[in-house]
Amino acid sequence: MKRIARVIGVVAIVSLLSAVAFGQGVVWDTKSVSNGHEIVTHTYYVSKKLKTVSDQGGEFTILRIDQQKIYNVKPKEKTFSVMTFDDLEQMGKQMNAQMAELQKKMKDMPADQRKMMEKMMGSNMPGANKEPKVEVIKTGEKKTINGFACQRYSVKQDGEEAVSLWVTPDVKAFAAMKQDMMEQSKRMAAMTPGGLKGLSEAMQKIDGFPIETEMGDLMKSTVTKVEMKTVADAEFEVPAGYTRVERKMPSAK
Repeated sequence: MKRIARVIGVVAIVSLLSAVAFGQGVVWDTKSVSNGHEIVTHTYYVSKKLKTVSDQGGEFTILRIDQQKIYNVKPKEKTFSVMTFDDLEQMGKQMNAQMAELQKKMKDMPADQRKMMEKMMGSNMPGANKEPKVEVIKTGEKKTINGFACQRYSVKQDGEEAVSLWVTPDVKAFAAMKQDMMEQSKRMAAMTPGGLKGLSEAMQKIDGFPIETEMGDLMKSTVTKVEMKTVADAEFEVPAGYTRVERKMPSAK
């Protein structure tokens, strides 16, 4: 559960960190590999709007920071669902409630099983003794990835590397919207219990556009192409004729 939570949170934070690099329209492609499974995504960005399209089924997500909403769209079914940032915060509260309930049940588990669960959940457990110590280290390592001159940052939690990022200064106007977007990423991190607040804050110390991101054996993503271009407003709207479906919120019971 801790590993899954970390993946969800870091993907959200890194996506937003990538998006802040531009004050104009831009499109980039990313290849991600997780558990031997490869996915290619196409991302479109203009100020306060982000769209990510999967090459599998064409489903896409629209992040509208200006509306504080996230749209999940399924073209094959011609349906879409909407989640507000307030919904995300509520989801975080419900997940905390679920984990608190699990913590109560753990008291009745055999000692060895309980210790294993505590290790898995770590700082995500309600009432954990402390937040993990997060460090951002500029390693000094350099290499060229897909034509971009990059340098490596290591983000560690309690001394263990959580994320390795190769970033480039070559994508201009990186700092133009960084603070605004990172404030939103911190709010999104609230959907995952524990541990991610410090990670989100640490990401702000990274100076450059992430070209390659690696989370141990969990995930590796690489930006393969970046284009500065005009992106039509229609890219960030749900197509006409699609039916809204309700998104089920998790139960705390």
